[in-house]
Amino acid sequence: MRQRITKLQTSEIQVEQVGEEIKKLNGNMERLINLIGQFEASDKELENGTTKHAKEEEALRKSLAEYDAIIEAFDGLIYICSNDYKVEFMNERFIQRTGYNPIGQECYKALHNLDSICPWCVNEKVFQGETVRWEVLSPKDNRWYYIVNTPIRHPDGRISKMAMIQDITERKKIEEALRESEKRYRTIFEESRDAIYITTREGRFVDINQSGLDLFGFTKQEMIGMNVREIYVHAFDRQRFQQEIEQKGSVRDYEVKFRKKDGTDMDCLLTATVKRADDGSILGYQGIIRDITERKKAEEEIKKLDEDLKRRAIELATINKELEAFSYSVSHDLRTPLIAIGGFSRLLLEKYSTHLDEKGRQFLNIIRTKAQNMSQLIDDTLAFCHLSRREMKSSDINMGELAKAIFEELRLIHPERHLLWNIKTLPSARGDQTMIRQVFINLLSNAIKFTKPKETAVIEIGGRVEEGRNIYYVKDNGVGFDVQEAKKLFNAFQRLHSTEEFEGTGIGLAIVHRIIQRHDGQVWAEGKVNEGAIFFFTLPQ
Repeated sequence: MRQRITKLQTSEIQVEQVGEEIKKLNGNMERLINLIGQFEASDKELENGTTKHAKEEEALRKSLAEYDAIIEAFDGLIYICSNDYKVEFMNERFIQRTGYNPIGQECYKALHNLDSICPWCVNEKVFQGETVRWEVLSPKDNRWYYIVNTPIRHPDGRISKMAMIQDITERKKIEEALRESEKRYRTIFEESRDAIYITTREGRFVDINQSGLDLFGFTKQEMIGMNVREIYVHAFDRQRFQQEIEQKGSVRDYEVKFRKKDGTDMDCLLTATVKRADDGSILGYQGIIRDITERKKAEEEIKKLDEDLKRRAIELATINKELEAFSYSVSHDLRTPLIAIGGFSRLLLEKYSTHLDEKGRQFLNIIRTKAQNMSQLIDDTLAFCHLSRREMKSSDINMGELAKAIFEELRLIHPERHLLWNIKTLPSARGDQTMIRQVFINLLSNAIKFTKPKETAVIEIGGRVEEGRNIYYVKDNGVGFDVQEAKKLFNAFQRLHSTEEFEGTGIGLAIVHRIIQRHDGQVWAEGKVNEGAIFFFTLPQ
């Protein structure tokens, strides 16, 4: 918008320049006309014998010399014709343009190649002693000309016409360009969604657009002539604005409070520049006003939310510390009796198994197994809780090599299983390698576990790049699941099978979900009962 205002200033300067050119042109022509008049008067006095002194003759010679100099210096065309339209004189420029000297010929034939008198030549007012000026568009060359026809009186009473013609086509183009520029500026001025205004240095509105009227709620009649002090909420704002703009020449995004006609206060941004006269004095200011009341409210809301978030973050940090202390306490308190239960049940089996029947030994084995499961559940729960607090260490990960390494480890752990692996080409990723390793361990361990009923476990690992992200999957031919229950899979302690069917604590997939979330990825699953399952996860490229 400042550029638009600058364009207006440039247009005004160009208009002034064109005006100066016109004044200069008119001044030269007036000077020439005056000199002609002086020459005629002096010539008449000489004819009548009234001028006898050498001083007056010298002045006449100077006048004639100046007349000749102006004729030659004039950048237009000059010709003189008699009242019967015969050419009596033509300046050098005109002769160069026509290519010959038409003295004695009818001007309309010599100059316009016409058989009859044209409107350029005939003008009865000139032969009656009046000077006539006009602008005309020549149909011959489609150019604009400024013409001054002035009478020349001879001592014998005869009147000739002197025509001074200047090509003003370029000036016309400039004027047209300025009119178009002004038209465009007015369009921008009126159609702008921001308030645009012009004031005097004293602060009285000279002009304001419709957006400005809508903003303040006044009519144009009410605002034109109004002093801006009437809309400032704080008087010192106006004083500071005026000091700053006159020191710097412009201000940008100056925050100020304005008041509407209905008394409502609003926060605004003011951008303005100084409007100066030719001598550099300050005429006034022109600028743009933008209502930022809603933005200020939003900023206040954001500030409150930010403070609230900081407070909540402190509260969460405190809660996390308390939870961490609690988890360690619970872990210790639970592990102690579990160790005792496991130890004493083992001793009972070792020392007193002969005193127990088969049912008793079965009960003791169940106690030992449940104690071990409970211990594993505690470990998994602590691992799950620690994930959100653990610092991530990002690095480039060769996903294919990582998957192969975990496969080798799991194959050694399950030597009794017939496992058929198919590891396809996997795109590399970036993330915390330890965490991503845990994702593969949990997904592949699940695949091995839920393919137990199959004689041969077929497990496939693959990946692809799609829409700016890496997508990986682990597919098996195991027992699968009902797709309606897919969302439960990634919740902690959610199990679709009993521990009698498949061992586990229900934490493994929840850990996968938490790790992938921390990497700004997604995780989901597809499957059918008895037809296997596919687990997907994504990582940014």
